[in-house]
Amino acid sequence: MENGTPMQVTAAPDDGLGAFARTGHFAYESGDHGDTWLALDLLLADPRRLRGAAERLAERVRPFAPAVVCGPLTGGAFVGLLVAEALGTAFVPTARRTAATGPVHYDLPAPLRPLLAGVRVAIVDDAVNAGSATLASRAAIEAAGGEVVVVGAVFTRAPGAAELLAAHGLPLVALHGLPFALWPAAACPLCAARVALDIPS
Repeated sequence: MENGTPMQVTAAPDDGLGAFARTGHFAYESGDHGDTWLALDLLLADPRRLRGAAERLAERVRPFAPAVVCGPLTGGAFVGLLVAEALGTAFVPTARRTAATGPVHYDLPAPLRPLLAGVRVAIVDDAVNAGSATLASRAAIEAAGGEVVVVGAVFTRAPGAAELLAAHGLPLVALHGLPFALWPAAACPLCAARVALDIPS
């Protein structure tokens, strides 16, 4: 598959992953608003389910032949580490280095940056919504000399996430696509209707 071709793989309806979705009015890391929140801590709390999901995701990522898997902290790093183990590759995390509001910026730990020079990298996350962590992690990887060849996720916004990443030349593979709305905060119809923001707990 050529870089930039989106690929969306949806899990079987009975895999139970849809139980992690909550509906309401939410603000995301990107600054966008939407009507769905994924309670991903529930996935992380079940190591056997997490490992099973990571192993299935690793098989979607494998054809892209990455030498390194990168996972954004926090949730993506747990999934990414297990995907790297399944693939037999190195693993590096990225972490957000900016405030909760404002431009999203992720960094790599300085001692790990040399591992990325001239190699193929898969970014793996627990969920891809607006793509802010993915694209910020890609910038950090490319600054270290790596090439991102695929993005993998357990959950993804579908449609929308694959198309967004394809516009940036990145294919997306995922286990479970969830249809939910995403709006710029200034154009959010829930805000216009004066629906209060939900604070995930």
